[in-house]
Amino acid sequence: MEAETQPALVAVDIDGPVLSCFALRLGGKNLLLEASSAIELNGPNPVGMTVYEADRKRFVVRAHADIGSEGDIGLAARRVRQVDAVLRTGYADNHHPTVMVSSMPLADYFQSSGQASSAVQDLEQRLTESVTRLPTPAAINLARFKVVPRTVGAFMDWAFDDDGEPVDPGAIERLVVVDVGLTGTNVVGFDARTQEIDHTLMESKPGGFARSLSDAADLVSAHHGVEIPTGNTLLQAAIAGVYRFQGVRYSVERVLKKSLADTARWVADLVRVNAAHAHVLVVGVGAKHLAAALIDEGVANVQLPDRPEHANARGMAKFAVLVWREGL
Repeated sequence: MEAETQPALVAVDIDGPVLSCFALRLGGKNLLLEASSAIELNGPNPVGMTVYEADRKRFVVRAHADIGSEGDIGLAARRVRQVDAVLRTGYADNHHPTVMVSSMPLADYFQSSGQASSAVQDLEQRLTESVTRLPTPAAINLARFKVVPRTVGAFMDWAFDDDGEPVDPGAIERLVVVDVGLTGTNVVGFDARTQEIDHTLMESKPGGFARSLSDAADLVSAHHGVEIPTGNTLLQAAIAGVYRFQGVRYSVERVLKKSLADTARWVADLVRVNAAHAHVLVVGVGAKHLAAALIDEGVANVQLPDRPEHANARGMAKFAVLVWREGL
């Protein structure tokens, strides 16, 4: 493929207010992890803020203050947040086509028959429409837009390399992906050799890292007498297991693991009954702490990828390579 026609390949994974972006072009890679939301404008454009336009509506994107809130206000807002990530990673131009891959909640993506719902195709068609940053003309040339179910992206990250080529699974025949989301946890089985979803093991449970963040905030506040701001600061605490305040480090690993204990028992029971010899890949914000809780529950072959909070976005970026190369 000639450099002049090389597309920007962008994956945007949105889980509540958490936005993770993985972008590739000519060897360049960028990552974002932050709390943000799109706010619809009904009055004049605010001074000093970037305004976006989509579906004949205007939005601003700003940091989100409450990690426990979804913050989404519909399709146009979701699109603006996706495009905002692309613009800020430097891929906003009309000279290179952009292939964007994003995710949809597992329960919304599949019909009871296991086939993709009609909402998936509708979303893919609508999101190829123009989104513009105002007043500067910084539109994105969206050549293709694909939607994958959440959690499947994490499997793609495990199963494919950065060139979109399958990785030899070795002796692993079955992989179970455990995806810790904001308000729920998904468990999905995969055939490691054929890369197919095992529709007999596809479960979701309310309860994700939002509760863990709240518990961690309460712990530090009660024991150290400090107020913890919600938002990106707590996201980083959930990832590292450490909260930093005014130069002091507070460990929150024990409370994070404890808050995920019920989820760990549920996952362990699913694995024992349905996939006793499978390898278990744990991803998402707080994956490190759920993995530790699963090991305490006696689950064997637990794997934790590098930067598990980005696993879905990384896998979707690899899928974007396939979309462009194979014309999917």
